Amino acid sequence: MILECTLSFEAAHRNTSADAGERARRLHGHSYEVMVSVGGAIDPATGWVMDFGEIKDEASVIVDRLDHRILNDINGIGDTTRADVTSWLTAALRPALPSLHECRVTILGDRGWSPRISRLVSGGECLRFGFDAAHFLPTLPETHKCRRVHGHSFRIALASPDASRLAGPLFDIHERLDHRLLNDLPGLGNPTSEMLAEWLKNELERRRCVPDEIMVAETCTSCCRLKLS
Repeated sequence: MILECTLSFEAAHRNTSADAGERARRLHGHSYEVMVSVGGAIDPATGWVMDFGEIKDEASVIVDRLDHRILNDINGIGDTTRADVTSWLTAALRPALPSLHECRVTILGDRGWSPRISRLVSGGECLRFGFDAAHFLPTLPETHKCRRVHGHSFRIALASPDASRLAGPLFDIHERLDHRLLNDLPGLGNPTSEMLAEWLKNELERRRCVPDEIMVAETCTSCCRLKLS
């Protein structure tokens, strides 16, 4: 019997492998998903192989060592490729979970310019795209995890009567954001989701193509919306 538990973490890194391209070598970030599985026989007394809560608790302690960090600063992760992160996690998890079956790491997001346009039930269209970047929030206390440099696979959605007209301007904007440290960009010294939404609005205003609404999501479970009409 195999039990699976999924966790996630947000981290920044530079890919230092010999075959990494210029974009990957820049400091940037991703949202990572980690699937941890354990295997074994069913305990006749409990009816389960292992308590799912125990799997999550043990794995979370390890995964949290990577969350909201720069992976290059952590000993043993090598070039910080996905394979390197997987190997590090597998080695770190095995002592805590002796019945570990497998550890799989997935990088969430589009991994490049990949706009998608869909019709809205309420009318109009929505253009969605993503980018991978690092950032930190300098106004927060030193003890807050978001004060540390970390990363996200950001997701952006823009509602407009004619979203296809946004694709050209947004390609240029995507290239400015993707695989960067957002704090280095003029106007994004404090790149919260809210400030990023405002920044996108200002960039689109300069190009005379303001949408009705801008959505910025740093993770799969939270987002902010800027209503413009």
